[in-house]
Amino acid sequence: MIFISTSSVFIVSYFIIKRNLKLSFIFFGLACLMLFFIGYARAQLESPLLQKNHYAQSDISHQTPVQFQGEITEVLKANAYNDKYYLELFQINSQDNRGKILLKVKKDSLNKPLKIGHQIHGIATFKDLNSPQNPQRFNYKAYMKFQSVYATLDTQNEYIEVYKLNYSLKSHADEVRFIIKNKLENAGFNGEPLNLIEAMLLGRRDNISKETLSNFQDSGVIHVLAISGLHVGIILIFLHWLTYFTLYNRLTRLARPLIVIIGLWGFAFIAGLSPSVVRATLMFSILSFSYFLQRRTSTVNILCVALLLMLIYQPQYLFQVGFQLSFTAVLGILILHPRLKKIYQPRYFLDRIIWDVLSVSIIAQISVLPLLLYYFNQASALFWLANIIVIPFLGIILGFGIFSIVLSLLGLMIKPLVVAYSFILETLLKAIEWVAVQDQFIFANIYFNKAMLWTSLLILISLLVWDNKSKIRSYTFLNISVSAFLIVFLNAYKTYKNQSDLFVLKSYNKSLIIEINGSEMIVYKDSITESKEKDYATKSLAQLKGIQTIQERPLKNIYKLNQNKSLLVIDSLGAYEKNHLNDYVLLRSSPKINLERFISSTKPKLIIADASNYRSYLNRWKSTCEKYNIDFHSIYENGALELSKFKKLP
Repeated sequence: MIFISTSSVFIVSYFIIKRNLKLSFIFFGLACLMLFFIGYARAQLESPLLQKNHYAQSDISHQTPVQFQGEITEVLKANAYNDKYYLELFQINSQDNRGKILLKVKKDSLNKPLKIGHQIHGIATFKDLNSPQNPQRFNYKAYMKFQSVYATLDTQNEYIEVYKLNYSLKSHADEVRFIIKNKLENAGFNGEPLNLIEAMLLGRRDNISKETLSNFQDSGVIHVLAISGLHVGIILIFLHWLTYFTLYNRLTRLARPLIVIIGLWGFAFIAGLSPSVVRATLMFSILSFSYFLQRRTSTVNILCVALLLMLIYQPQYLFQVGFQLSFTAVLGILILHPRLKKIYQPRYFLDRIIWDVLSVSIIAQISVLPLLLYYFNQASALFWLANIIVIPFLGIILGFGIFSIVLSLLGLMIKPLVVAYSFILETLLKAIEWVAVQDQFIFANIYFNKAMLWTSLLILISLLVWDNKSKIRSYTFLNISVSAFLIVFLNAYKTYKNQSDLFVLKSYNKSLIIEINGSEMIVYKDSITESKEKDYATKSLAQLKGIQTIQERPLKNIYKLNQNKSLLVIDSLGAYEKNHLNDYVLLRSSPKINLERFISSTKPKLIIADASNYRSYLNRWKSTCEKYNIDFHSIYENGALELSKFKKLP
């Protein structure tokens, strides 16, 4: 009802404001309000709370075996233990239960990979998605919620059966990509060169090694591996070049936009029709169509139309990091690049190429820098060098790749071309690796909180909306944004330098205590290793807290906290100082201790049991604590604990 009322007022206001352009701000405000209600209504329709037959509304218990039936909609990257898929459910236990769910199939030697469109039924264990049990930036449960996934089905290959293949556009695209990969392998491509072709042309990064991904990320060119506006833009340039001959005839000139649009969507098809590819293809298709109509259309407006259509189709895209980074980078380039080009206009061709690449890289990195710092807590000062190496040759790499795919499909690929293209890709990998190993130019574990993110985005917005015709208003907005960021930054820096925390982390069958003072972290653990590789829990906490220095030390018996509090650690020997009063007590390595006598003599406020204890001891200790009205926290069951704030995590 609210949407209908807002739409009616919006339509009426349009005809009124046409006569009085001074009231155009009212029209803009009503347009934003109407779009907000469209988005809100669309998001509510996607919510499982409004879907009575959604599995999240059912009474299925965690860790319960169920019979299921559904269709594979997406093949995900597998890990060392499981193949992973998105499954659109039809039924659970013969009941109508719909919704998108994560299917995990345990790997074995008999595994037959499932494909998009396979309709399957079988038996699996229904599991809820859990929040992280150690403090970290990445929340897997929240991430999956933004993918409209609320649970998992864990099964094995022998417990599922494919009974039908439902053909769809995505299933055909997946089949075509599978055929192309086989043809490339038969032509002689293998190893990382083949994996790069799959990533940059077929939209599949499943086989890219962790080392290669890390090198591309550290050097600031990870966007090269994810097909997006950059790749589609290069394909558009190729298509315009290939169809240049059509301009000599009136009829063929009219057909040119149609040929270009078909070519763009053909590339999107073999790239798997991922959200980033569809978004970029949609934007460039609208741009090509506007050229066909010979209308002067703002590329920013085209980008916003593409954004709106994508969000109406799937509102959850708004919360995906890749979507945010891609849109912000493209928006920054479209608005800021023309302004930056006016600062310096090179005279020579080579200078012009280098300046264009460098300026686009700088603008893209500045545009996404707040998001990169917030989500990944790191930045690379060598991104400009990596982009100068990669971007000018990306067109050659993509063009050569498409040419190789066509020849392989036709069975005409010859060995010298395979060797030449593989050499180009291997040279690219070596260049990226060289840039990535320059550790002194990579700034990791940068402390950047949400308040700093929002105020830095305000600065970016003030640059995007800068108007030379209204400099006073532009300078005012910019100064307010910069002032807000400085206030937030100084407050965050003060908090960061004064932070003093003690954590008991969850580490299976081990004890792990973390002490943080400012930018320094001390890791207390059972055994000290020389390896520079830290465990995931430690690295995640260091990233979250902006830690710059990490030391490892053996576990102690007593830890001092703020406000004259302390943590007593009792290990397998069960020895402790009887006359010492302790606020917090950690039981580790299954100590044989009379807990009732201990509570009577020391009167602790909280007893903690970490994940190094026998499971049978935990229930007994918990019952004893309940009897004496003492707080009890099991690290194994409830996750990590931040002692300085006496706060359960997450």
